[in-house]
Amino acid sequence: MKAPSAEFLVIDLPSDHQIENGLTTEGQLIATLLHERGLGDATRLEVVASKERFKSLAKTHHPDAKIVHIAAHADRDGLGAMGHDLTWDEVAHVLTQIVPSLEDAQEERVLVLSCCHSRAAYRHLKKLLRMHFTAVYYFSQDIVYFDVALMTWSMFYGQKNLRRPTSQIRKPINDFFGARRLKFRRI
Repeated sequence: MKAPSAEFLVIDLPSDHQIENGLTTEGQLIATLLHERGLGDATRLEVVASKERFKSLAKTHHPDAKIVHIAAHADRDGLGAMGHDLTWDEVAHVLTQIVPSLEDAQEERVLVLSCCHSRAAYRHLKKLLRMHFTAVYYFSQDIVYFDVALMTWSMFYGQKNLRRPTSQIRKPINDFFGARRLKFRRI
């Protein structure tokens, strides 16, 4: 049976130490938080640890996705995966297969990049994803620690709904950290 499309699509690429030690991942925590907010039916969690498994996501379709959250380890060149890493071009290819082009100029779809070097990722991906996403959330620092990511996204999804203005969500998060950690940019 095919899984229904969801408004919140969480793509989790856990690290080998998280898998080996049975640790809870960021993606699992985000999906749990959304579920607890009554958005369980609107949330789909895809856990993919390898490059091959990530690429297989291209066969899934999520036309209703309004927020696509990627939780992973990354460097300037791409996402970390078990076996082989994924380049940002490969990530863009899979994302454009998962979500269709936006036909309606009023339609919004946001990509959330929760990884180290997410600013570099945004710069690389913005042209490749232009017809599929309208905006991106990313961290301003190159290195993002797990606890900072969890605190940021707990605050973010604790306030987020699909119609709430982005500045009302970012400001309290950045004020909490005393820095402009979370960025929002149009594609």
